[in-house]
Amino acid sequence: MLLVCASRSHDKQAMRRMSSSMSSAVDSRSEITLGPLELADIRDLISSILNVPNDDSVIDEDICTHIYQKTGGLPVYVIELLETVKRNKSFFFDAEGMLRLPMKESQLGEECSALVLNQMLNRFDALDAAVRKILHTCAVLGYSFSLLDVARVHPELDFVFVEDTLNLALSEMILVEIGEEDEQSAYSASSNVGSNSKLGSSVDFSRTSSRVHHIEGERNFEFSHDMWRTTVLTTLLEARKMELHRRIATAMEKEQLGGVLERRDLSRLLTLFEHWKSCDEFLKAAPLALMVGARLNEWDLVRQSVDLYRDALEMSLKTVRPVDKKWKSDDEDCWVQVSAESDVLDLIIKLHCRIADTFRMLNRMEKCIKTYQDAYTILSSCSGSRRSLLIPVLAGLCSANLDRDPKNEVQALEQEPLLEQFVKVAQEDGCAIHLARALAMKAGYYAQQGNFEKALDDLKFLQTVYRAEEHTRRITKHYGKDYAMETFSQSILWFVLIGKEAEAVQQGLFVLKHHLPLQDPKDVGSIMSLILPTILVLKLVGRGEDAHYIFCTYVVNAYHDHSPVQTNWVELFNPLIYLLEIVKMEERGSFDSLLLERIQDWILDIENSYYSPEHLRLCHTIMGEISFRLGRSKQVGDPMRGLLFQKARSFLTAIAQDVHSEPFLAHSALSFLRAIG
Repeated sequence: MLLVCASRSHDKQAMRRMSSSMSSAVDSRSEITLGPLELADIRDLISSILNVPNDDSVIDEDICTHIYQKTGGLPVYVIELLETVKRNKSFFFDAEGMLRLPMKESQLGEECSALVLNQMLNRFDALDAAVRKILHTCAVLGYSFSLLDVARVHPELDFVFVEDTLNLALSEMILVEIGEEDEQSAYSASSNVGSNSKLGSSVDFSRTSSRVHHIEGERNFEFSHDMWRTTVLTTLLEARKMELHRRIATAMEKEQLGGVLERRDLSRLLTLFEHWKSCDEFLKAAPLALMVGARLNEWDLVRQSVDLYRDALEMSLKTVRPVDKKWKSDDEDCWVQVSAESDVLDLIIKLHCRIADTFRMLNRMEKCIKTYQDAYTILSSCSGSRRSLLIPVLAGLCSANLDRDPKNEVQALEQEPLLEQFVKVAQEDGCAIHLARALAMKAGYYAQQGNFEKALDDLKFLQTVYRAEEHTRRITKHYGKDYAMETFSQSILWFVLIGKEAEAVQQGLFVLKHHLPLQDPKDVGSIMSLILPTILVLKLVGRGEDAHYIFCTYVVNAYHDHSPVQTNWVELFNPLIYLLEIVKMEERGSFDSLLLERIQDWILDIENSYYSPEHLRLCHTIMGEISFRLGRSKQVGDPMRGLLFQKARSFLTAIAQDVHSEPFLAHSALSFLRAIG
């Protein structure tokens, strides 16, 4: 038996001649190729070469894993590394007797990197220049790729030549071919295109997720080890690497225009983004980031979309100029005033707005406001009118500020001039939907501050601008919901708070007549938000029958008839129905004792006191009123009267004292507490 053992040298001709002669001289020949070693094999080699006990108390899994990561588990590299460590005596034992190697790159890393890189570079340099050129393209494409990927990047080369070149790389074990059954797993596990990519993936733009465009006979490859790809990339000059990224991205865009690369193929769009990013093409990369980020948000991948947007925004630093010599403040996330070409500036502002919106989804309001403020700072330095960009920035900034503590006087002082500017810019723009949004926001701000007279003044202005039939669909499309219609509904409660109950009823009837018919009858949530103030004011002025009819007809019955998607407004059904039943009995002067007893048992059950944070104050105000009305119906001296009044206090006191309670709820809670005494 003759054993011929060798590692793969950059000069393989001698081995090939030996193999050829052996093939003709020996009848039976077997070739065994060693793959990457397992951790147990590495442990055995450590024990053998360094002459230490093969025991868990001496050689732990961490050191085996570290060597595997440095060498890829390739036998020749593991052996050479350990021999180098032994020769340099660079191993030691810690206080517990565990074997340790120098873990810093300056020691073990350099020893291993130099060893592996030199051998791989020797083999790579021995290849023909044309082969190296193709492998450069492969490395920039990613860890895995297809033959068609490479051919599209090099239309000047013959397809057969490209295929022959890849076959040569296969024979050199630089590449391996993967079948269709391995394709998906290789694609998902492939490495990033850019060296610092956060969301990149390998290029695979010849295939869509549905495989509709799969070409018969298509061949797919990957590097035999990521160390090979790293080695090939190190031989590329930065300018050449950027040129290849640009050629690949251009080829991918042609495929997109041809319908192969579709908008829904997010992985390939991300890859295209990474290629444009790698060659500093902000104007190409940013629109892709905006497109992909929007889809990620739809899938609730909000944190990933933030990373993508910020990745794109970071690119813009190379395309803008500071207004002054100070580029950025001490806070690395804080932008200073910059100037740029108009198309670049548009994308910078859009990215800021998207980042702010995603921070808002994550409930990081300070980050959201700060990002909008950065965008506002940038726009304030622009010469000429940038109204199309300023409106969404002001809208987002004012909206985010409204979600802050309304009792904070400093923040309130900052908000008022911003709202004034939003109204002014919207007036100059001449678009009714922006002006309606600005006026609605301004009215809401004054209502938060308790200045209902000013809020109603803005409502009068809004009435001259807003036409529900014409504007509601456009406002909803642009801003997510019709805030102007919501303001008309909320103003019903503002009238009550300044003692104008007749005007409140009139406004409520206006909403029912002109706004309610425009709602989708299946959208119970929107309908409930719209008509709830009307129901509350009708109950207040002794029209409980009307309030009950409206609530049951447009909300409760509609919910059961249309079986819509579950809405958390359902938790309000029982409290409000029970309250309206009691009000109706009081108005008629006729009481159903069985129903009152059932309501009393329900209100005293602690399990019925739990609600979602969104509706907690509203539901507790309603339950406090139910307790008060039930207690009032009891005879003086009845123990249940005191118990119900105590229950009412437990609900209403917190509402009246909470500075975050809506003014109408706080006003109602305080009124009932005074009535209890």
